[in-house]
Amino acid sequence: MLHLKSFSIFIAAFLCMSTLAFSQSFTDKDLKMFDEGYVMTEKDIRPAHLAYERGTDTKPRLYSIESDKDETKVTFLQPIYFDSQWLHYGKGFKLVDVKTGDQYLSRGYDGGLPNDRLLIVKGHRGEYIFITLRFPKLKRRVEVINIIEQPMSTDLIPSNDDGILKSYYGIHVKSYKVKTRKMPKIYK
Repeated sequence: MLHLKSFSIFIAAFLCMSTLAFSQSFTDKDLKMFDEGYVMTEKDIRPAHLAYERGTDTKPRLYSIESDKDETKVTFLQPIYFDSQWLHYGKGFKLVDVKTGDQYLSRGYDGGLPNDRLLIVKGHRGEYIFITLRFPKLKRRVEVINIIEQPMSTDLIPSNDDGILKSYYGIHVKSYKVKTRKMPKIYK
């Protein structure tokens, strides 16, 4: 009986040490990513003025699809649920025309944010912010799209990532469409 108890204690201690060593390697990797990450300034952050309630879905919501002369911009409402939170919308995002199968690959973030580093948001816990991705201009006849996150080997993904892809299927473009005007109309 004593040997069984000693053996159980030994196994428990071994598992604790293994888990600690394993998690430490992820922590070092995470620290390196955070050190090299881009801390978004207040100028970079566009608050949505919508409160995020803890315990609700952590997946970003699709907000709008906007076309201008040269490209299509897709905007998401990103919940911020930590005091300091990382974000990453990888280079593998694409829009797929459901009817033709045509693919429109992401060109990166709108506003010049770096696409090869983690984005870090500080001080907006309990809020949503807007994140906009740029794509080639959709053809006029595109009616229904899928927005697919295709993971890339170069993506920077911290160890605490939930692993849930940010993909959206059967999106009717017209329902989210916003038109861009270069100059607003002035009424007198």
